[in-house]
Amino acid sequence: MKNKASILVIDDDPLIRYMISTTLEAIGFSIIEAASGEEGMSIYLEHSADAILLDVIMPGGIDGFKVCETLRAQQKGEHIPILMMTSLEDMESIDKAYEVGATDFIAKPINIPLLGHRLRYMLRYSETTKRLLESEQRLHRMAYFDSLTELPNRQFFC
Repeated sequence: MKNKASILVIDDDPLIRYMISTTLEAIGFSIIEAASGEEGMSIYLEHSADAILLDVIMPGGIDGFKVCETLRAQQKGEHIPILMMTSLEDMESIDKAYEVGATDFIAKPINIPLLGHRLRYMLRYSETTKRLLESEQRLHRMAYFDSLTELPNRQFFC
């Protein structure tokens, strides 16, 4: 990673946010914290983060499943890596996490070294996906637009 990758940590428990934030900062990440799903969504939409670490169960307001689903519905959040943290390890919760768009999940209590590795992997995957999408856009442009005039070519009209 060229610059520090920024991670948005959304969890209602200040102790967990502190523990995760200090540990991830120590291994080279920049951290943005949010104490609720609503706060996390507004922070993400105003600023950018490279990945989101999202608690599933948050009292009051909206839970992590709804936050994930809402972010995935936004164009800005379509490809952001979202790692959901949960103390729920039943298959129904795991299935729901993937259904609403989670990239991965990690069970609480969190294995911090594993968390760092998962985030790095998700960020590499995200960067690769971003480059692939950009390449597809360039190929589409080359296929349908003349490189000299920038006008649509005959393939565009067929």
